[in-house]
Amino acid sequence: MKDLRELDPYRVKNPFVEAMLSLSNPRNSGIFEFKRNGTIMYVIASIDGGNEHVSASFDDKMPSEQDMEWLGKQFFSPEELKAVYESPSGMPEAHTRHLWRRP
Repeated sequence: MKDLRELDPYRVKNPFVEAMLSLSNPRNSGIFEFKRNGTIMYVIASIDGGNEHVSASFDDKMPSEQDMEWLGKQFFSPEELKAVYESPSGMPEAHTRHLWRRP
């Protein structure tokens, strides 16, 4: 995963969520908001069980393939993207998609 401090202009502070999800290292975790086609995309990045994890959602729709491709480029370097995979469908969170990478 890239050094996420590069995305600080998009970082959102939420102490409750940060503590709940152990998002204490700004280099590889955090909560972010990006504007995509006039709508806010909510993103959480973390290290989960040793895997790098990025989840994305909108209030009222599922992120598209294009949204996820764009998102991967924000969080992973080109060489890392070759090892990024999307979690299987059927995850319980409405409107949420996930990217994972095993370093």
